[in-house]
Amino acid sequence: MNCPACGLYHPAFYERCISCGMDFKPAVQQITEAPQVDARNSLARIRFRDLQHEEESREEANFERRSPAFKTIKLMSNQRSIFVALLILLVFAGATAFFLGRSPDDKRLLDLGKQQLAMGQYAFAVQTLSKATALRSNDPNVYLALARAYIGVDQLTEAWDCITRAQQLGVGVIADPALASELANYYKQHGQLEKAIDLLRPLANAAVPGKKAELADLDAMRGDDCIEQGKLDEAKRLWEEVERLNEGVRSTEAKSRLATIYLKLVDIAYGSGDDAKALDYLNKLNALEENARNYLLAADICEHGGKLNEAINQVQKALKLTADDQSLKNKLAQLYMQRGKEVIQSGDTVSGYAYFQQANSLDQSMGYPVVAIKNLNVEVAAGKAKIVGELWNPNNKNLNSLDMKVQLSDDARGLTVWQKEQKIIDDFVPPLLSQQTKPFNFSAPIPAHGQENIAFKVYLDGVLYGSYPIKAGSKLQLSSSQYQLSAKEPKASKSSEEKPFKKESINETKHNGQEISNESKTISEDNTPSKASVRSNSENESSASAEEKTMKDLEY
Repeated sequence: MNCPACGLYHPAFYERCISCGMDFKPAVQQITEAPQVDARNSLARIRFRDLQHEEESREEANFERRSPAFKTIKLMSNQRSIFVALLILLVFAGATAFFLGRSPDDKRLLDLGKQQLAMGQYAFAVQTLSKATALRSNDPNVYLALARAYIGVDQLTEAWDCITRAQQLGVGVIADPALASELANYYKQHGQLEKAIDLLRPLANAAVPGKKAELADLDAMRGDDCIEQGKLDEAKRLWEEVERLNEGVRSTEAKSRLATIYLKLVDIAYGSGDDAKALDYLNKLNALEENARNYLLAADICEHGGKLNEAINQVQKALKLTADDQSLKNKLAQLYMQRGKEVIQSGDTVSGYAYFQQANSLDQSMGYPVVAIKNLNVEVAAGKAKIVGELWNPNNKNLNSLDMKVQLSDDARGLTVWQKEQKIIDDFVPPLLSQQTKPFNFSAPIPAHGQENIAFKVYLDGVLYGSYPIKAGSKLQLSSSQYQLSAKEPKASKSSEEKPFKKESINETKHNGQEISNESKTISEDNTPSKASVRSNSENESSASAEEKTMKDLEY
């Protein structure tokens, strides 16, 4: 049956056109329907399949009879479809690779910024790298690149801040030596040598070629400025670095500059009482170049600090350089004499006498001291200072006469607070035999003020033997801190010592049948002993001479 609409042939059992969908049923259905038949097993269905096979066979035969041009066109059409499919596949693959392999924005900005720096586009590089730092705030390389961009636009403060930030993140300018050199040159031209040195020092320490010499020259320039400005500690540090680097056009000047600096520092340290620092600078000075004068200066400082062994060692070093210098030999003899007194004072007479012998071997005109003091003890208690010890005769001859004077002095103000003179050995006292000892004991009232500066001074036959500082309220075994260098030194001028005090001259006055020679009674107006103290002294010092007893009676 043919479809009324499209004319397509259909078997009889079809109720609707398979092409246009037209319904083959009559408009009015019969009330009574024909019995249902299974179309798949019907004879008509079987016939339809046969017809369909025949039509397909005819179509294939017709296709084989078509022209070769039609076959070519159809083949090309199939190939185009395949090409389009492949093209679409490649496009999708490329897009996927692009999005998956695309660099992050921070990396892209950093690369772009470096390209702009290479082309000299510093203003653009500042903008680009500033964005990169916002995305990579912990990357020191970004800050170093940004610092270079800031230098290009003359924003040095911002550049320095970026370098500082990079250093805080663990990467200094050593990662970009060209940047450091460029910035250092800028600071050098503008007189900011400290920042230029700070930039180049890491490069020099890392042995970057040429940076040691560059740093040494900057150190030398800055060191000279510091010397002129009086900044000696900074100048010392800079010139010591020049010497250590040993490069640059001014490296040969390092030793002479350091010698000048060390000498100035010695003067400052010694003037301020810092002997240890002064000796340290002198040792550095001698390490540069040994000089007898420097060793002698070190010996004076050691002697001033009571370090006699070290002073002796320094003079011995000086004598190795100038063995024929008699002044150095005399100085060493004086130190031996002082050291001998100090050792004997502690009770070791054998070793002390050996020092005396060494002193006389160097300077025979010095001679042995009249006596030496041993077993010295200074005791301060109950408002009184007491000095106790023994006098030892180191000579081979007996000692028939000895006058001993003890003063209590305020060295800070140059005042004599108290003094007492006594004939230890005279015509009425047996002589002091060779290698024998004789005790002595002196007591003095301590003033109410300035107790930290007072000291006992002991004179033997008018010559200062030693000075022994004391401290009120303490009981100390003291060693002498200052000694007279020669037993033959002239007597100290009384007028210079007694000038600040009130003097009461007593000329050929008789009291209680005793005769008093011309002598000055030196007593501080503020520290005149009370009657009770005078009585106490009279009781405790029964061995005092008649002359001294008479003075006490007058004071009473």
